[in-house]
Amino acid sequence: MRLAVRIARDRRRLHPGVPAGLGVQEAGLIGFGSILGLPPDAALTLSLVKRLREILFGIPALVSWQWAEGWKGFHYGRSRNEP
Repeated sequence: MRLAVRIARDRRRLHPGVPAGLGVQEAGLIGFGSILGLPPDAALTLSLVKRLREILFGIPALVSWQWAEGWKGFHYGRSRNEP
């Protein structure tokens, strides 16, 4: 199964125009899983479990970055005479 994950990861590198490789990893694992006789829903579940790490670490990082940048821009745009 590690081979299937490695092939899907390599397919993501071949498509740099796709943001975060969304759909490329899933399609790669579904295609490779069908070669191995794995049902498409099981292959998709495996792919989503592998992507869960990216979601768990990526979303909070993006939210905190947006909060920090938005807060800085809010203070930067105000003049000294405004309360």
